Amino acid sequence: MGNERIDPSDYSAIAQLLARYCHIVDDKRWDSLLDVFADDGSMTVTALYDTHRGDAELRVLYGETMNHPLAHHSTSVVVLEATEDTARVVSKWVTVRDDGLTGTGVYADDLVRTANGWRIAARVATPDKLRRS
Repeated sequence: MGNERIDPSDYSAIAQLLARYCHIVDDKRWDSLLDVFADDGSMTVTALYDTHRGDAELRVLYGETMNHPLAHHSTSVVVLEATEDTARVVSKWVTVRDDGLTGTGVYADDLVRTANGWRIAARVATPDKLRRS
């Protein structure tokens, strides 16, 4: 399932990117979304939110449209394919709401290496309840 040829430093940088995403979203630092997304990066939440692309649309999605849980956790990072400047990655997510309810799902990411490091070019979040129905 994984790509055994990815450089360990790239894997580490990718894992850091996915962790940084969780911190930015949990801290509601919408002005820092381009620290994890490419300039024209996109986010889609399957069956919940249409695709939003670019900094302005992402800020609206995250800051005004989404109903955020208290905390996001990204884990089980697997690099499916990688070149020197792109990677296809899947990871698991767990969210926790104020009332203690949790949600789980999968992030499917297309990543791109930029002058500022790895960034999300396209992210699709699919809740497990939709994947298993």
